[in-house]
Amino acid sequence: MRRVLLLGIDGLLGSSLSEKIANNDKFEVITTARKFPADFNFTYSPRALSDLVVEIKPDVVINCIA
Repeated sequence: MRRVLLLGIDGLLGSSLSEKIANNDKFEVITTARKFPADFNFTYSPRALSDLVVEIKPDVVINCIA
């Protein structure tokens, strides 16, 4: 199973992509959002992103933050 960190599911692209891959057994999807219910409430900064990637250890990071 591949671990996917999906940044920004509170937007149109992020929410659509989250719905598409969340039901796929090949992926463990970890989500972030500023105002939307997600695994992590996240306000972007380089340091915060670095800390999150170190904590999550994703195989793939998908950025949907506008």
